[in-house]
Amino acid sequence: MLSNSQFKRTLRADIKRAVRSLPGFFVTAVIFVAMAGIITYYAKYFVFDKEDFSSAKVAYYVGADDEPGQSQIDIITDMESIKESASLIQVESEEEGKNMLVNNEVAALLVVPGNFVSDMGSEESAIRVYFSDDDSFEGYLVNDIVMIISRLYGNARTAVLSYRTIATARGFEDELVKKESNVLNTRLMTDVFARTGEYEIKEIDSSDNYSLEQQFTCSMIILVMFIMCFWLISFYKGHNSSYKMLQRMSGVSSIKLSLSSIICGTGLLYTVYLFIFIMLGIFKKGAKISSLVTFIPVLILIAGIAFILSELITSEHVIDIVLFLGVVILIYLAGGFIPLLLMPEFMRGVAAVNPMTYLLKTLMVILY
Repeated sequence: MLSNSQFKRTLRADIKRAVRSLPGFFVTAVIFVAMAGIITYYAKYFVFDKEDFSSAKVAYYVGADDEPGQSQIDIITDMESIKESASLIQVESEEEGKNMLVNNEVAALLVVPGNFVSDMGSEESAIRVYFSDDDSFEGYLVNDIVMIISRLYGNARTAVLSYRTIATARGFEDELVKKESNVLNTRLMTDVFARTGEYEIKEIDSSDNYSLEQQFTCSMIILVMFIMCFWLISFYKGHNSSYKMLQRMSGVSSIKLSLSSIICGTGLLYTVYLFIFIMLGIFKKGAKISSLVTFIPVLILIAGIAFILSELITSEHVIDIVLFLGVVILIYLAGGFIPLLLMPEFMRGVAAVNPMTYLLKTLMVILY
């Protein structure tokens, strides 16, 4: 009973210290939140450019007017099923598509020649892809889509060419070779469509369906919270060894003493989130009202990490450096600053074992 009473007195004392430090803590938070907001604004309008990463616009022109050719150009229209990552616009002529590309109305133009099927295997039958000179995320995204389709299309094309070469070498008549190669081509391209169709029927995890702006905002919120831990470190180290020894002699265990500090640290971080929540609402990017409660466990985790570091490392400057570099690197490797789609495959593998990846996903679910 005495121990609980002493813990309450310790907690009240820590709360008073936290309240006294609140003005300076909050002013610092406002500065960092404002900086994060400016960076997010810049990223949205000058880097990401679009509300949603899956909105890349692609124009396509089909020159084929024969029935076999028309059936095969579904390889273009089915591209939309791949990761739902392109908005496809059919144009009446190749020139119209090029004009849209020049005016930055689309990220790419795909042209299917009229002899797509009949001359398959020749340079004249190749699908032409035009990109703008704008080195944007959309361009990378369209390129990624084209690469996926090209692997399937390339396999089918290689099989048809191999058949033609073998059949001609064995002395088959040209007319027969052409007829049978068209049959083989149709079957193989049908298989290509079936494979792309698998993407269309695959369920997509709705928790990952967030815009780049939302993902970047969550990354900046986490970064701000960890930067504010620089202030918390000083608060945590406010208890010298003599004070801790006196508390233990009074019946307060090290666990309860740590718990008191973490509770106050969480409270200070919560004031920062309240400010961020209000700012998101003012700029019409409001978070869910439930986040005022569901965000608390995240704050406890962050406050706890800062407390552990303050106990393990003596120098505050070393803690600040370790905390800042560690958080920035983990957020980067989790795709918080640059989408994982644009990273090398081995870095995507790192994201799977990166704890920050799951913290970001959790935060997006909490906020949006």
